[in-house]
Amino acid sequence: MTKSSVTDPFQSSEAMATVSERYEDMLGERKIVIYPNPTQGLLRIEYQGGGDLKNARLLLYDMQGKLLLQFNKIEPSQMLDISLHPAGMYILQIVEGAAKSEWKIVKE
Repeated sequence: MTKSSVTDPFQSSEAMATVSERYEDMLGERKIVIYPNPTQGLLRIEYQGGGDLKNARLLLYDMQGKLLLQFNKIEPSQMLDISLHPAGMYILQIVEGAAKSEWKIVKE
């Protein structure tokens, strides 16, 4: 789930970057944090809330629905490198059991 940010002309550029680049969502009992988004190619995904991630999967699709990357083993904090893919929008899907979260990722 992406968060939209409202541009405040009085906000510092550092604070604006923090607001526009970090996204959070819940997947079951876990909090997921993804940043930066938009990205130049490296995207960090953090899973907070403990527990085992052995049943979690991470999938990256292009906007036509083509599966580009799939990870069946997920670490509590990991980097996703999409630098070899062209600039554009992608769908990142995180699945753990019956719970699923989808994110729009923008690669610049």
